[in-house]
Amino acid sequence: MDKYEEYGYAVGCQAVETEEYNYKRQAPATNCVPDDSPECVSGTWYSLPGACPHKTLYHKTDECEEQYPSAKCDHPDGSLTCTYNVRYAGQVELDELEGIPDYEKWWVDEDGPTGNIEYEKITDDGNGTAWWNERHNEERCNSRMAQVIALFGKRYPDLPDNLPDPPCL
Repeated sequence: MDKYEEYGYAVGCQAVETEEYNYKRQAPATNCVPDDSPECVSGTWYSLPGACPHKTLYHKTDECEEQYPSAKCDHPDGSLTCTYNVRYAGQVELDELEGIPDYEKWWVDEDGPTGNIEYEKITDDGNGTAWWNERHNEERCNSRMAQVIALFGKRYPDLPDNLPDPPCL
């Protein structure tokens, strides 16, 4: 916890390993050196520190959450415990894109486990859905992203379907 006390609850970001997946940014990252590196066009994972960040979800106590509060606040000011704000901007369900109408029944039906699996990294395939197959195929990755953006646009036609990536410095 010394790092949190010294530096505060900074929002984290990390380029997605390009060897793992072939998702690309719509626009290259800013402040990326060298600018032709794979990380300049790869996707980004973000981490928003919540309360009691050093404990796993089911091991957080009220005492810990009080001692180490979330960095989410109404007006971020860069102080140790006020570094970000989020607003609900809609969501889409991947189950719909995967063709899974009832997730629980997709896993287990009246006869027991179905054998379905969304994706298996070793085989690069799913069973019961092929939506995630071929994680290294740039065309398939682009198609998945386009489907997500299209479904979001359908659900929330008054919201922008494309925003710039927050900087990851």
